[in-house]
Amino acid sequence: MVALVAASPEAQACMVADQYRLLPLGTSKGRIVALELDQFRASEDADMEKVFWTVEPRLVYAVPGGAVVDIKKYAETKLDAHAYDADLAPIAARALADAKKLPNFHEARIASFTDCHYSRACGAHVISGKDHAQVRTKLRKARPALTRIRLPERFLLHKNAMYMIGAAELGALDSDIIKRDHPDLLSVWLLGSVRIYRLANKKRIAVYNLGNGDTRYYRRNPRPKPRTRKLHKAAGQWLYDEDLPHHGYAFDIIVALD
Repeated sequence: MVALVAASPEAQACMVADQYRLLPLGTSKGRIVALELDQFRASEDADMEKVFWTVEPRLVYAVPGGAVVDIKKYAETKLDAHAYDADLAPIAARALADAKKLPNFHEARIASFTDCHYSRACGAHVISGKDHAQVRTKLRKARPALTRIRLPERFLLHKNAMYMIGAAELGALDSDIIKRDHPDLLSVWLLGSVRIYRLANKKRIAVYNLGNGDTRYYRRNPRPKPRTRKLHKAAGQWLYDEDLPHHGYAFDIIVALD
């Protein structure tokens, strides 16, 4: 598990964020192979100019609905938050090279990317238990056959720590205040983005980025409408830095569409 970095109180209070990411690369004997990124953001200085992600990368088999099986673990590393894509590229290239050594590996292609901006316009995902969520989306082409998902185990390991940081910043450590003023803090997961991939067998999968955080800033500044981009690129060649709400925490989940 990525450690919650002990930066200065000022820097930690403003730049702290947590993400669990899955970047599908392809399939091996029909199993989805993905680059898993368990990462935590912090700043090394009070001016928040030296912001970095501490990342634990793994090559994994990913099962639609939330489970993963480790294939290979890579060394923990730091990525410059201001050059995230460039710093991530060598890790992704190594993971793809290792994936290509797996039996009968076929690289996937990413077909589209929808930036939902954590807006309810794309649909909400409501927690139905401590480790499960019910998927509900308004995106017609991304409605999954699977509607019930399990929250990723590695994300659950540090979800509560992120909750305490976010709650403290809100001045709402008292559970009654949280329920009254910020009921969505852990009960609702909003869509950050949706990626749709095509596998070698022509079947489609979607990767939902689900997150939450201090959304007060979004309420003051209306979010743009969801926008879908068609890509049609090899999965291993497309990297991006996923956005987050202030003090956000988010996770990726893979769902089967066909």
